[in-house]
Amino acid sequence: MNSETAKALDSTYNRMQWAGEEYLLEEVIETAVDKLSKKAEVYSKDVIYWIGYIYRYWHYYTEESSKAIYKQAPVETMKHHRLDQYPIPKDKTPLYVNEPWLVDRSLLLYSPDREPEDEGDNIRIYIPMDLNRNAILRRLDTVIAHYEEANERNEMDFGADVDMIICQLEIYDQIWFVRNMPLGGKHSNEAISLAKEIVARLKEIPDGCAEQFPFETIDKLKQEYFPD
Repeated sequence: MNSETAKALDSTYNRMQWAGEEYLLEEVIETAVDKLSKKAEVYSKDVIYWIGYIYRYWHYYTEESSKAIYKQAPVETMKHHRLDQYPIPKDKTPLYVNEPWLVDRSLLLYSPDREPEDEGDNIRIYIPMDLNRNAILRRLDTVIAHYEEANERNEMDFGADVDMIICQLEIYDQIWFVRNMPLGGKHSNEAISLAKEIVARLKEIPDGCAEQFPFETIDKLKQEYFPD
């Protein structure tokens, strides 16, 4: 970021901008050979790629020089948290943080609110979630294992947790429907297949004399995704 190579890449036009990554790396090594340390921390390929991508995006977005950017965000800062590709905003623009483990169960104790809390020191962040067949079924299995059986005491909470899984199915369905545009019906083939598997697992939940769950959920899924 402090090299002449980075400075060349920052300029409006420079031949370095047409060079390949191997040539650019050789240029940096040749000019910084005395400053390189074999005892320094070694970063993984994934971390290096992400940091480099963010640095370049930052430059194109703000037109700040690489040297100025590095003063604000040295590598020790960049490797710490996976923030989104934009520089940290000074206003209340939401941040995307690629660290799903930040979610804890206490977030479920309050009513979900799509609007940020009205607090002076509030920072709104969005945390990613992977939606694929295995991930959704894995979450369903975790919920089922937690409750063990459906009974009169737990069916309301049990059903609410499964409804969250159904919401993931619905989003999964919307995306795959748009991507593949099936000729017939209103649901994607991927979601129909997944819904059938979810129903099969709900049917296997031991019945501890529950009145509504999972029976109503099963009926709704069958009616919506495979009524025939």
